[in-house]
Amino acid sequence: VLPETALGGGQMIRYPVGRSEVKLFPVAASPANTAAPTDAAGVRLLTFFFADEAAITQRFAAHGLSAPRFERAASRPSATAAALVQDPDGEWVELVIVPGASPERLARFEIGVAASDLPASRAFYGDVMGLAPQPEVRDELLGVVRYPYTHGATTINVWSARAGAPKDSTTGGMQYIVWNVAAIDAVVRERGAAIDRPLSAPGQMRTFWLADPDGVSNYFAEFGGNDNRPIDQ
Repeated sequence: VLPETALGGGQMIRYPVGRSEVKLFPVAASPANTAAPTDAAGVRLLTFFFADEAAITQRFAAHGLSAPRFERAASRPSATAAALVQDPDGEWVELVIVPGASPERLARFEIGVAASDLPASRAFYGDVMGLAPQPEVRDELLGVVRYPYTHGATTINVWSARAGAPKDSTTGGMQYIVWNVAAIDAVVRERGAAIDRPLSAPGQMRTFWLADPDGVSNYFAEFGGNDNRPIDQ
């Protein structure tokens, strides 16, 4: 449970995706974000995977939404098509179709981060956060070269925001559930990370927060009752 001072007043809606979650928070109404995924620095895109294009199209129709415009997904192995859509607040979502994929292959998702300083952001997610770098991808749908960093079934894609793009560090961020938050705090400090909110005192939940070079939150949490598995699991 978040404190009442947290974004959204402590309310949260959680959607499991495999072993991860997408969390939504209610905020005050604001104009829809219609800028393209490269037009601001920050979290700009969530990517989800599906096995059946027709079923997704029918689901959109059932909710009174325009059908996604699927295109050939040349940059994604095994995928036949992909589409960019916007949620009711104008935030960008990518739908990727992988016919015949197993439930395990579909239980993953990707987070797209546009960076004002691409080398600095790549160093943060690779060197500081320790996520595994993957080969760069020329993504025709997004019109960018994206740099994937993976951990388990989650991928963070980093690409360049357009020159002079504003920063949006409040729309979205990442949370990592860990077994030993103090050990990770020590590791990232050794790697030269800038701490946004320092390690909290021991308790039912212990946290610390980093900010990426554009101010996007990367938030670590250890909950009471966690066992003593190694921190890389």
